[in-house]
Amino acid sequence: MSGRDLLTVSSSLFEPPRSFLLRFPATVGVGALLGFGIMVSATVANIFILHHDFIHSTIPAIIFAMIAWTYRSQILKLMRCGNRDF
Repeated sequence: MSGRDLLTVSSSLFEPPRSFLLRFPATVGVGALLGFGIMVSATVANIFILHHDFIHSTIPAIIFAMIAWTYRSQILKLMRCGNRDF
């Protein structure tokens, strides 16, 4: 399995959970944050590994970042739940 195939398979494993999380209003922020992470890793892979045009993964990363920023209170609320005594 080549590096290109490995990148394709690993990024496609995270696409269904991302799209599932973006469907529901209670988890839009988390889905956008996951989408941002996927697109940033795709941008890095396009620049440094595949040597392809990176604009096609940069634009969705910016859009996901803007959505995650809009829902930042939701993300912070989810991060505060649970036991924080470590």
